[in-house]
Amino acid sequence: MSDLASAVGESPIGVGQPAGDFAGAIPGAPNPLGTNPVGDDRVVSVMDIPVTLTVVLGEKTIPLGKLYALGRGSIIELDRKVGEPVEIFVNDRLVARGEVQLTEEGRLAIAMTEVASSGLA
Repeated sequence: MSDLASAVGESPIGVGQPAGDFAGAIPGAPNPLGTNPVGDDRVVSVMDIPVTLTVVLGEKTIPLGKLYALGRGSIIELDRKVGEPVEIFVNDRLVARGEVQLTEEGRLAIAMTEVASSGLA
């Protein structure tokens, strides 16, 4: 089972079957069993299901009064330093860690450096 498959847990394709049981269901993906347990059309339809991707740069706990006093130009110091890995969540589940990068167009991007396995905490 791939690290990502074990990180996202059970697959929405089958009831109560771990995602790893569907190895090879994605066209071109290796299948150690040599069979395709799920039809390609069902897999394609699942690939269109939207998920929420969240990247956590850091966290800070502050009293409500201090939050209320924040205004334009206020700086909130987070618990991480520049260069430390950020956490990548899919539907509120940790799936990877990565590094913040800047694209040529000036947009933020994340380079995945560690894909979650069952031991990633």
